[in-house]
Amino acid sequence: MKIIRDGETRVQEGSNFGINIHRGGRTTTSSEGCQTIPPDQWTGFYELAKSEARRIYGDQWNKVVIPYILIDELG
Repeated sequence: MKIIRDGETRVQEGSNFGINIHRGGRTTTSSEGCQTIPPDQWTGFYELAKSEARRIYGDQWNKVVIPYILIDELG
């Protein structure tokens, strides 16, 4: 997988890594490459994602890995 971060490209080989979604900082991402949500938007995002996961997966909602796709609008 090709990863571009801060304008630098690197290749990550294998499948033992993750790019996750988590709460970021107010002025930084607070991340080494994950997707982040600003703190003032985090609770709303998390509650919506959790309610949809519960609707789809029921009691197992927090035991399921839910993939998502990043789209490169530049290329």
